[in-house]
Amino acid sequence: MAGKKHTHKYYKQGTGTWACALLDCSHFLPLNVAESISHRSSICWGCNTKFDLDEKLIKQDKPKCYECVEFELFGASKKDNLPDLSDFDRALKLMEQKKKIS
Repeated sequence: MAGKKHTHKYYKQGTGTWACALLDCSHFLPLNVAESISHRSSICWGCNTKFDLDEKLIKQDKPKCYECVEFELFGASKKDNLPDLSDFDRALKLMEQKKKIS
């Protein structure tokens, strides 16, 4: 029987595999295809909206969309001017140092 069609809410397991956190979903990506997580859609762990994962966002164990990450780091809202990518890269490094993401 096929499962219901939905957008997964990805998180990184301790083994390095990616899995869906939704209770009624057993989807996961084995290690040999885990690098294909980039460019997939996921539900944001911050605001629960759908967004596309990329190389930077998958550095988080529980990925949040850019708007949530920028709000958390800079207090920016969707209407504010968002920091450029170099600011975002610096913020990711700061988060890594503070152990907010791995």
